[in-house]
Amino acid sequence: MKLFPLNSTGTIDTVLENSKRGIEVSEEAAIVKILDRGRVSTRPTIVKACSKNSQELTHEDLNKIATLCKNSVSSKILITHGTDTMVETAKFLADHNFDKTILLTGAFRPETFKDTDADFNVGFALGVLHCLATRDVYIAMNGGLFHWSNVSHDVGQNYFV
Repeated sequence: MKLFPLNSTGTIDTVLENSKRGIEVSEEAAIVKILDRGRVSTRPTIVKACSKNSQELTHEDLNKIATLCKNSVSSKILITHGTDTMVETAKFLADHNFDKTILLTGAFRPETFKDTDADFNVGFALGVLHCLATRDVYIAMNGGLFHWSNVSHDVGQNYFV
């Protein structure tokens, strides 16, 4: 499997949340540290699409992500993404009808936090991506796999359903 991890930031890459300073994004993509801790033997090159909160993604940013997916030689693409707009990005990518398997994942707690869900979500997403045979767009969060057309983010509970 050729894997094309695409990093578009979000909570997973946040190193500090401070009401006075806003959100600080790590220079190194969280997925790099997660793959290191998980001792993943095949190390793909990480492509960073943008460094901003997912609520700040513009149409230009989404087009850049879509172009990177389209131009990738990989048939399977993992995107780390902010949870707030993950569903919208999944729909945007599905509307482009790529002949690839695209899987978005992220975290509700930053990768740098002790009680993060980032390691679990990325590990789960990698395992699922290896097994997916259907070329489409999916979201892997909270131990669940969701098709882009049948998922919502329950903001109150911080779960994808």
